[in-house]
Amino acid sequence: MKTVEGIQIIDIDDVLYIEKKGRIISIVSKNKSKVISSDTMKNLELIFSPFEFYRPHQSFLVPIKQIKTISPDSFSRSYSIDLYDSDSKLPLSRNRYQELKGLLVKKGIPIY
Repeated sequence: MKTVEGIQIIDIDDVLYIEKKGRIISIVSKNKSKVISSDTMKNLELIFSPFEFYRPHQSFLVPIKQIKTISPDSFSRSYSIDLYDSDSKLPLSRNRYQELKGLLVKKGIPIY
């Protein structure tokens, strides 16, 4: 992957999520370390989608297998995602809720 320091090899299984804040894109690992990428989110989405990453919000990419819970957010009438190995709550846009739900069902993960 392209980083500000050149090309860096990362372990896909170690990626907790990818976050865009302003113009900075960080790949956050399970040990909480961050790699700053010089790629665009759109390009990272293309790179990571074969590894079953999903874009729940314009600012995030998450590995589907890291999704622990999806819960409604009463303040903004949207949803948030809890991940295994993390205390962070990531946003899930209202428009993407049904799509993610369908993806999980397709993977054999029951949704009640």
